[in-house]
Amino acid sequence: MKTKHIEVSHTFNAASQELYAIISDFKKGLPSILPKKYFTGWEVEKGGNGAGTIVNVTMTFFGKEQHFRLAVTEPKPGHELVETDTVTGKYTRFTFKPFDEGKQCKITIDSKIPVEDGLFGYLKSLSVANMAKRLYKSELLALDKKITSHVKVQ
Repeated sequence: MKTKHIEVSHTFNAASQELYAIISDFKKGLPSILPKKYFTGWEVEKGGNGAGTIVNVTMTFFGKEQHFRLAVTEPKPGHELVETDTVTGKYTRFTFKPFDEGKQCKITIDSKIPVEDGLFGYLKSLSVANMAKRLYKSELLALDKKITSHVKVQ
């Protein structure tokens, strides 16, 4: 089956360790930046921080409720975090690239979605890809807002 690659990036004025700590915290950190409109259920089954975490997620989009059981791995601890659906194998990867002597970080969220054969499958993949991009952008902007609100004015 063909797949469509989706990727969204954002640059932060924050250290990658600070950002990674939020996203790898599946109990409080990551849920705090997820759009509640779409993420209607979030339960940590096992772990809660980084590799070894299992999360049961309920999402509602296109008027349909979907359930996912995500297993978390850290192929490159501190630099890459991956959530993989234990049923379908679909993944979402967060990649952290620090720069400017560690003062800034670019985070990229990417995934691949299956593209079914035919015109209907292609059109469906486009709508799913657009929705995923909106979700990823929303998460990154919420993270930026969260980080910026922690900056203290001197």
